[in-house]
Amino acid sequence: MENASYVNLAHQLVLRSSIDILANNIANATTGAYKGERMIFSEYLVRQARDHEVNFVRNAGLHNDFRQGNLTVTGNPLDIALQGRGFFVVDTPDGARYSRAGHLRLNEQNTLVTGDGFPVLGDGGPIELPPGGESVVIARDGTIASDGTRVDKIRVVLFEKPGELYRTNFGFYNTDQAPITTENTQILQNTLEESNVQPIVEITRMIDVFRSYQSAQRASDTHHDLQRRAIQKILSTEA
Repeated sequence: MENASYVNLAHQLVLRSSIDILANNIANATTGAYKGERMIFSEYLVRQARDHEVNFVRNAGLHNDFRQGNLTVTGNPLDIALQGRGFFVVDTPDGARYSRAGHLRLNEQNTLVTGDGFPVLGDGGPIELPPGGESVVIARDGTIASDGTRVDKIRVVLFEKPGELYRTNFGFYNTDQAPITTENTQILQNTLEESNVQPIVEITRMIDVFRSYQSAQRASDTHHDLQRRAIQKILSTEA
């Protein structure tokens, strides 16, 4: 009977984790360029006596849904959206990180940075615009010109196995893979990519998962009640 309790508990744990992931997706439905996450489940077998196996389920990790989000024209010349599978590169104290959230700005040193102040990297390192420039034009290939003069080119990369990217601080991504420079991803100026989370879909999934969690809890309560009655019966018999 203990095996049934353990299997049911494992089921509840992964369902609870799934609820947390869905809640996080819903909370980020309006976060620029946010990519929804999905839990990956795997089967875990435990061999018991006489070749008997108990089948558990466990959390095997997260899958990032990198499908393109909707594009919104903002009119801000420092807003960029990536159309394609690439990422632009950001310089952080922990090293290079990767992002698609293109709400950029200039800091006090006239360096192009993310909303949180991390420099965006170009071919020559951090991108510095000349002071006093009146117009900034970002071409589809990432080339940046200020008042008609070329300044730098935003570095855009992709990865052979995007599924191995994982989320870090400030919504950036990281991976042990070497980045591959790409020319196939276009950069759209005056535009932002929206989150690809669909709130109605996520809420529907959360309701289904929550119902499964409640069902598992009822099964657990029933099992515990059977154990309690069995113990009471044994004690009354011995008395």
